Amino acid sequence: MANDSVASAGYFGTGRNFVNDGELSKDAVRFTAQMKRGSELFGSFEKIDFIKCDIEGYERVVLPELRPLIEKFHPTVLVETDGESRQQMIRMFTELGYSAYMLVAGKEVTLDPEGDKDIIFRYAD
Repeated sequence: MANDSVASAGYFGTGRNFVNDGELSKDAVRFTAQMKRGSELFGSFEKIDFIKCDIEGYERVVLPELRPLIEKFHPTVLVETDGESRQQMIRMFTELGYSAYMLVAGKEVTLDPEGDKDIIFRYAD
């Protein structure tokens, strides 16, 4: 893992951590982090009501891996995503029986699939 906010801000800024899979910029700090699959970390939970996912494109890996828990608990899921990852998330949650929404002027409205707002997936039981 690495973080590129330390040099400029003097601390590990939230949202600035990334999986280090190559060369680091001169401002980045490398650190070790323990990684676990979501199904392992949350598998013993009796209930999951809400998942927020803002992980810089890794939702394409993490949320499909959590699919058994999503199918079991039907939590509301808030995802920040774009591009092909956005389309993949919309397909996955539609297959699972979810409806997709976004916030516009503080109101929840039906998702514009071509939009760039965070997606709120709610199970449509």
